[in-house]
Order: sequence, then structure tokens, then C-alpha cells
Amino acid sequence: MIEKFAGFFDPSIVKDKVHIIGCGAIGSTLAIQLTRCGLTDITLWDFDIVQPHNLANQQFRYADIGEAKVASLHQIMLEINPQIKVYYKDRYTDEQLSGYVFMAVDSIDVRKQIVKSNMYNQSVKAVFDFRMRLKDAQHYGANWNIKEDKDNLLKTMDFTQEEADAATPVNACGMTMSIIPTVETVVAVGVGNFINYLHDPATLRKFIMVNPFDY
Repeated sequence: MIEKFAGFFDPSIVKDKVHIIGCGAIGSTLAIQLTRCGLTDITLWDFDIVQPHNLANQQFRYADIGEAKVASLHQIMLEINPQIKVYYKDRYTDEQLSGYVFMAVDSIDVRKQIVKSNMYNQSVKAVFDFRMRLKDAQHYGANWNIKEDKDNLLKTMDFTQEEADAATPVNACGMTMSIIPTVETVVAVGVGNFINYLHDPATLRKFIMVNPFDY
């Protein structure tokens, strides 16, 4: 598989753990893109099950409905690369992480908790955060060896969950609106930022805004 991009990216340079916290729209898409990039050791964090409405903007299939997201996602990743190692974790509390952390949770409070719990954790290399509305999304990157990066990432979370919910589009039934082009665009940008960082940490982009419907 890696012959397709040999000479551009060698996944064997990823020596540390990769965590995807949250396996909904962003997280499931991250898992698939990182698997196709050749990463073979990924830890998935989620406690939820696949529901019918998830099929519109997540990487699950009809047959996955009712199954745990982490288990279904693991199976899809194995179908892409049978050699991959996938580990499951439940919801994040205050665990000390290591390596590369991709935050894809719905809750801003959980994001804050991840950052605060690992603020002085030298085992973390970099953190990549994703936030999304209907047509636009934001991606943040932070080199965990640089204090300013960590402080600035935390400052971007200076709002409440209630304020975040108020800014999120919902349909007439009160369900959060989301569309797959926005998901896949911001994830592609984030994975690109991750790969650039691996090649040269100085190239890490701290903030990127995307809108696939306005270009």
C-alpha cells in the first residue's frame, strides 16, 4: 500500500503512539485516512454505538448500526490493512497520554481536560484539534515541546459548552447538522499538517480554517 506514496511519506517514522479521542465524524474519518497513510498502531477512544443518522457524515456502514463505534471502526481499518494494531479506550477522564493526540470529541470541556491533564506531560509530542460546524471547520496544531503552543491552544477553548452549542447549526428536530464534505476537508488538512510536522516540526500550522463550499 505504501508504494503509492513512497518517497513522499514513510509511516515508519511514526515511532510514538497515535490517539484518536472521539470516533464520530472527525474521528472515524481520521482513523481511515491515517490507516491509508500506512500507520499501524492507533488507539481509539469512544464509548458510543453506531446509530442510523451517523451514516450521513461518519465512516460507518449500515451493517455497523447498533455496534460499538470503536469495534466497527477497527474492522474497517483491518479491511484496509490486516496488519494494523488497534486498541480501544472508553471515554477520556484524566489519563496521561503519549505520542500524538488527535482530539475529535464533541465536548469543549473534554478538550480542556485533555490539555490541562497533559500540559506538563513530556511524553506527548503534538496535539491536533478539530472543530466543525455545518459548512466550515477549524483545525489547530500544537507542538507539545513549546509552551506557547500549549498555552495558545488552551486559550482557543475559552468558552462554554453552552456557547459552543448556540453557535452550532441544528435542524428542525434539534439534531446537529453536519455534512461529509466539511468533515473530510478538515480531516485532510489536519492529516497534512501532521505529516508536515513529522517531516519538520517548524512547519506545523497552529490554525487553519476551511470551508469547502466557499473557494
